[in-house]
Amino acid sequence: MGFFQQVSPAEFFTGTEWTPLFADKKSGVLPLVAATLVITGIALLVAVPVGLGAAIYLSEYARPGARKALKPSLDVLAGIPTVVYGFFAFFATAFITPLLQDVLPEAWAPEVRNGLAAGLVMGVMIVPTIASLTEDALETCGVELVGFLTERDEAERLAAMLKAIADPTRLQLYRMIEQAPGGEACVCDLTAALGFRQPTVSHHLKVMCDAGLLDRERRGTWVWYSANPEGLRRIREILKPAR
Repeated sequence: MGFFQQVSPAEFFTGTEWTPLFADKKSGVLPLVAATLVITGIALLVAVPVGLGAAIYLSEYARPGARKALKPSLDVLAGIPTVVYGFFAFFATAFITPLLQDVLPEAWAPEVRNGLAAGLVMGVMIVPTIASLTEDALETCGVELVGFLTERDEAERLAAMLKAIADPTRLQLYRMIEQAPGGEACVCDLTAALGFRQPTVSHHLKVMCDAGLLDRERRGTWVWYSANPEGLRRIREILKPAR
C-alpha cells in the first residue's frame, strides 16, 4: 500500500509510460500489460501448432521406439520452470534480433529491444510443455473403440430389423406368433385375432419376413409363420445392456 501513497491508482492502471528509475518517474502499468499480451500471443502462435502437431504425432503415428525415446525428453523439458526459459530467452533475443533484421524488410525490421524476438524464443521454449500436456490428454481420452464397431452391412441389417418391428401392429403379430402353440401361427388365425383384412396382415408379415424376423411355410392354401431364432437373437443382443 506504500506504493499507492506515492503513485495514484489512476496513474498506475491507466498510465502509458513505465520509467520508475528515470528522473521523471512514470509508473503506468499499461505498457507492461500490453507487452506481456503481445509476447504471449506471438509465443502461442508459434507453440500451439507445433506442440499440437508433435502431440498428435506421438499419440497417433510415432512408432513405439520413437515414442519411448521422445516422450520422456518432452516431459523433462516441460518440467523446467518457466523462469529458466525466460532467462535463456533474454539472452537468446540478442541472437534472434539480428537475424530478424536481416530477413525482414527494412520497414518491418525490429529494433534492438522488441517483442517479436522474445515471443518467437518463448514460443519455441514452451513447445515441450504444450506437446507433453496435449499428448497426455490424447492418451487419457483416446479410448480405443474400433474393436467395438459394428460392420456397416451388419448395422444396416440390424437397422432393417428394428425398423420392421417398430410398428404396433407388427409387434403384436410377432408376439402372437412367438407365443402361439408350437411357436407358429397361420395367417388365417392372425387375421381373425387382430380384426384386420388379410392383405393388411399379409403385408406386415411379409415386411418382417424380409427383415429376417419371421420364417414362413406354405401348407396347402394357407401360410404358417414362425419366429426366426437368429432374428430374435439379434434383437435381444441389441437391447441387452452393455457390460
